[in-house]
Amino acid sequence: MKIPFAILPTAWGLKGKSRKLAEAEYYLEGEELARRLAEIDAINEDDLKQQLLMIDLEYKHINKRKYDTATAKLNLEGTDLDLEMARINHEGGDLTDAEYAKEKATINKEAYITVVEIDSKDNSFEFDWNLYFIDDLEEAGYGPAPKEEMIVEEWFNSLCKDVALEAFEGDGSMEDLEEQEKDRKTNMVNVTDIGKGRKEIT
Repeated sequence: MKIPFAILPTAWGLKGKSRKLAEAEYYLEGEELARRLAEIDAINEDDLKQQLLMIDLEYKHINKRKYDTATAKLNLEGTDLDLEMARINHEGGDLTDAEYAKEKATINKEAYITVVEIDSKDNSFEFDWNLYFIDDLEEAGYGPAPKEEMIVEEWFNSLCKDVALEAFEGDGSMEDLEEQEKDRKTNMVNVTDIGKGRKEIT
């Protein structure tokens, strides 16, 4: 049995926080000591919660992902919290690279579109986008349409036509312009919805 701390010469004259720290270090050790020191040192409730999370991680009561999640919820809010949670979910394997990029763009209220898959056998594309991309298309004059897919199809069709037209070269004469227009109609790109978010280009 230990001699009571209060009668030790080292305790004489100690007051307040210094006394509490010395007394904790005298009686406790390991995780129990770490938690008591956190209670004494914490400057406020949130600081105590953060220190206790660090102790939980150190003594393997929680894993790194749970620690990061709890820390984010404790210290962040709004967009910053949403972005950090997206990062944690991506790092933890819940979001693919493409899903993470879309999530970040959506949180930041930015337009996003990407090609998910290209099938060379039937010349089909699969796209993924967010609502901000649709908003940008509508502001640019595409649509309106009852389905988002139809607005994206209109945009992609227009994009393909522009690319095809840029491939034509000429001298700028009327005959040349008429020939380019004839070629444009001959080579017009049509995009058809073939289901499951896939488009066929003909």
